[in-house]
Amino acid sequence: MRLRYNFISSKSDTAYQVDLYKLFNDVCLQLRGDDLNLIKTKYSVAAFVSKLLLYKRNFGRREFNNFPYLSAVSFKHDDLLLYCQHLENIHSDFKERFQDILNMDIPDWVLEPF
Repeated sequence: MRLRYNFISSKSDTAYQVDLYKLFNDVCLQLRGDDLNLIKTKYSVAAFVSKLLLYKRNFGRREFNNFPYLSAVSFKHDDLLLYCQHLENIHSDFKERFQDILNMDIPDWVLEPF
């Protein structure tokens, strides 16, 4: 009985994690393949890192376009603040972990040789 109550009370946490891991999975799929190179890697990681702040900003406006499961469940305002802080922490962690890729300088002539 207690396990059922705990699961129901954490329904919004579960929905948030499902949506977040779907976004992680999308990035992982972009980082696979035979035609992957450092330029594509940099742009995929940089785009995801930027989107994390966008998701946080959208949460503040109560816009959950990229979090469909979370938008389908009810949650408290405190939960929303916790999710915003979590997204901020993930953003900081990604910037630190992928700093070598994010700081990589790609000359213009590599992108457009002619």
